[in-house]
Amino acid sequence: MASPKKGDCYSANGRLALDLSRGKEPSAVLVHGVALNSLDFMPMGHAWVEVGNTCYDYSNGRKLKIPKSQYYHSGAIGELLKKGYKQHRYKGIKIAEAVLKYKHWGPWESTGAKR
Repeated sequence: MASPKKGDCYSANGRLALDLSRGKEPSAVLVHGVALNSLDFMPMGHAWVEVGNTCYDYSNGRKLKIPKSQYYHSGAIGELLKKGYKQHRYKGIKIAEAVLKYKHWGPWESTGAKR
């Protein structure tokens, strides 16, 4: 079986979080976590942006902005957290510092996802 196509969630949503945090949403948080892949329903590393109770996901050409509860439900994110997968949260300058340190957009720390 061919592996699912890799997306651009880390770079797209990392850039979005930086843009939002420098502009109208200084509380924007970049989240590196785990969600179920919509094609094979297997856990995968993923990145998205949270501002309050809203999630943004601009990966793969999308411009998704939906309530956090709906986003977490659709990706089974809460259930995966209960199974021991991790989330790492980054704000503002910490995002830029990590990109400079690691020379890529992420992930920078283990979430427990094997892909």
